[in-house]
Order: sequence, then C-alpha cells, then structure tokens
Amino acid sequence: MNSLMRSMAWLLAATLFTGAASTADGNGNKSRDLQPFEASYSLNYKGLNAAITTLTLTRMDGDRWMYRSSAEARGIFRALPIDNPAQSSEMRISAAGVQPLNFSQRNGTGNDRAIDLHFNWDNSRVQGMMEDKPVDEIVPPDTQDDLSVQIALMSALARGQDSGTLHTFGDRGLREYRFRAEGEAMLHTAVGDVSTRIFVTERSGSPRVTRYWCATNYGYLPVRVQQQRLDELEWTLEIRTLRRG
Repeated sequence: MNSLMRSMAWLLAATLFTGAASTADGNGNKSRDLQPFEASYSLNYKGLNAAITTLTLTRMDGDRWMYRSSAEARGIFRALPIDNPAQSSEMRISAAGVQPLNFSQRNGTGNDRAIDLHFNWDNSRVQGMMEDKPVDEIVPPDTQDDLSVQIALMSALARGQDSGTLHTFGDRGLREYRFRAEGEAMLHTAVGDVSTRIFVTERSGSPRVTRYWCATNYGYLPVRVQQQRLDELEWTLEIRTLRRG
C-alpha cells in the first residue's frame, strides 16, 4: 500500500496538465491564453477522497514563468506514511516553445530524496543532484521536466496539434510520452458546465493510459483526469477550484 500511495502522490504532482497554453502570432508574440492561475483538484481512489493537489502558475519576468505543485492527503490516507512531494519548475516560454530551466522537488522527509536539476541548453545537458546522486546527461532538444511537460503539451494543443510525442527527464530518467485526441464532451464540474476535448497520453512500454478532459475556453485546462491500467480504472482527478489572472 505504501508503494502504491507514493506513486499516487507523485502522479498528483507530475501527471496533471496545467491550463497554461501558449501560442504565438507571426511576430512571435505570445497568446493571451497564457495567464497566471491557481487550481485545485481532488483525487478519487476506489470511491474515496484520497488527496487534494494545488497547482500554481506565476509570471516571474520577461519570458520566465514559475509553476508549482503540491499535494495533501485526505481522510484515512492522512494516517499513511506517504510522501507528499512539492515540485517547482522555472521555465522559459516564447515563440520558440517551452524550455525548462530549473526543476526542484522536496518530499517533506528530509533532503536525502531531494531533486535539483538545471537544464543547460547551450550544450543540451541536464545537470544537478537527484536523491544524493549527481546528474550530468545529454538530453534531446525537446526534453521537459516533470512539470514543464504539462505546459509544453498545452502549447501543442493550443497550436492545433492533435498528436505527437514529448520527452521528460525526472526521477525515473528519460521517458517518452505519446499523446492523441480522442473526441469531445460537455462536462458538469465544480467550476460550471465546460466544453472539453479529450486527449490520451501513453508512455512507451507502459500498460497505463491517462485521459484528460481539457476545457477549450480555459486554455485547455484539464477539468477531469483519469488513469486506467489495462481494463481497470485506477484513479480520477476532478477540478475543485480555479482562479485565473
């Protein structure tokens, strides 16, 4: 159970896609769709309200943004000795795309499992420390961290890209994800009735599939997320609150 809950806590922070979509016009100006926001989601695990996650996007200066994610266990899950990771990603968002700059993760159990990564795009390397182990690796030019990948996907969707691949580098190394459009749906949510497009993501070699119901009027903010392993629904995330601007 502890291993499963650690995975779920990590998923709260790392698999959600934020509602920050960035597009550019012919002059390289970013779309107004990209706005600071704070959103919270509830996690339903086998009929129980297991946790709340909060996502916050703020603008730093120029083309630099900071995105943060935190999770808090609820109900009977408070009694379990699980990690509730706090993550942050500083990134550059411009007409050239989304580039992660610095990524940090703290698990609330000391610094022995801390992660600090710096992306050096002059030589396409990621460097830093990961759970007391040094990191220095060459990465593909489209590599994102566990949070900036969410912004990168939203940017792709806002540009009308219905399928493709994205790479991430995190505590599980370099991974490749595929995404594709799967239809449309109108949802009744805590923030109102929302018109959504459904997107599916899959990791190479994994039996799990994750579906995102993305609000087209909110810059492709996901209002529902579900993960399925083969024929079994593992968990559902539902939006609770949203503040934009």
